Amino acid sequence: MEGEEILVDWLRDYRDNYGSGVLSWAVKNTDQEAIKLLLEAGAEPDETNARGETPLLTSLDQGNEDLIRIFLEAGADTGKKDFAGNTPLTKAVSTGNIRIVEMVFVNDHPSLEERNGEGYTPLLLAVDLGHLEIVEYLLDKGADFLKKNSEGRTILHLTALHNDSEILDLFLEKEETKTILEDKDADGNTALLLAASHDSVECLEKLLKIEANFLQVNTSGKTGLEEAERQKYHHVSKILKKVFTEKLFSAAKHGEDELCRTILKLGISPNPIDQDGNTPLHIAVIYDRISTAQLLLDLHASQFLKNLEGKSALDIAKEQEKEELIQLLEPEKE
Repeated sequence: MEGEEILVDWLRDYRDNYGSGVLSWAVKNTDQEAIKLLLEAGAEPDETNARGETPLLTSLDQGNEDLIRIFLEAGADTGKKDFAGNTPLTKAVSTGNIRIVEMVFVNDHPSLEERNGEGYTPLLLAVDLGHLEIVEYLLDKGADFLKKNSEGRTILHLTALHNDSEILDLFLEKEETKTILEDKDADGNTALLLAASHDSVECLEKLLKIEANFLQVNTSGKTGLEEAERQKYHHVSKILKKVFTEKLFSAAKHGEDELCRTILKLGISPNPIDQDGNTPLHIAVIYDRISTAQLLLDLHASQFLKNLEGKSALDIAKEQEKEELIQLLEPEKE
């Protein structure tokens, strides 16, 4: 009997050169019988190896529900991290298994805001991995969806990065989401910039719909359109050119000269037409925007194009007796 006790004590306390005990080896070999025997003999359920991994964390890596349940029932610490900063809850999220996430959370209600070594909360990690059901579960439990990871990325950045429009929809329903719409990551990217530079068409369209600023630039000084053009993402480019063109008409109407200049310098045509056949130059004339008309002409807008009524910008200026604009638009006599 005494020999058995000595053997059990030795098995319980043994560590190999990597800091792993017999309990850890039993977990690696998914030997439930040995695990139960060692725990009954007083083995520490939170023993750690050289990487700071506990048997529970290893069981979570394996996605083994039976082993996870054994260690949770044995009182394993659900707040204990490995040396990479992973907690049982972030490991559970990584499995993509909602049942495992529920097991870990319900057992001891660990913090929903504890971060791993890369600054990911469980919710940020679930979003990054695209686990919709887990995202919904964590939101329901009150996880903070306005947090950022160590790269400064929010849930909007992560959904845009992976074009995960279904998860993005969850957050667009929430008014608070607009408070992080223009947040930039470590590279100066907003969510829209990431969507454009990763060909994430569906997310791009949804972000534009809630009025994300498409004029923003990253730390390289590039807009989303420029990034999409550089990588030949034709669908993204087409979408962004359309919104830039609409913005050009608005800028011409309101006399926003610098905005007109910025848009045209991006390669947007100075001669698009609206539903009435008017160009931005027509609009500038109609609203008496003299400096804007001059700018448009300098940047190759045509004063000869006619709208659906057969009128050029010069015709409109003459019709409305706008002398300054007439002088500006009238061709020089040879």
